[in-house]
Amino acid sequence: MKKDHTTGSSREPDGDELMSKRQVAEMLGKNVRTIDNWRKEYGFPSFKLGHSVFFKRRNVMVFMDKFAANGGG
Repeated sequence: MKKDHTTGSSREPDGDELMSKRQVAEMLGKNVRTIDNWRKEYGFPSFKLGHSVFFKRRNVMVFMDKFAANGGG
């Protein structure tokens, strides 16, 4: 996994950006706690490496499109 030193985000070899909970929360204008709740309640796509949770930017965008289409929950 390579780290982009200009943005501080990590990238997989295929170029799909990996984001932390904090980065996702900032991108969406939400609290980190909301992101945790969405993971538990709505299956917000994420994965764990050790104790850290990561999100693929593409999966976040697809989830948000579906979430909005369903009235936000």
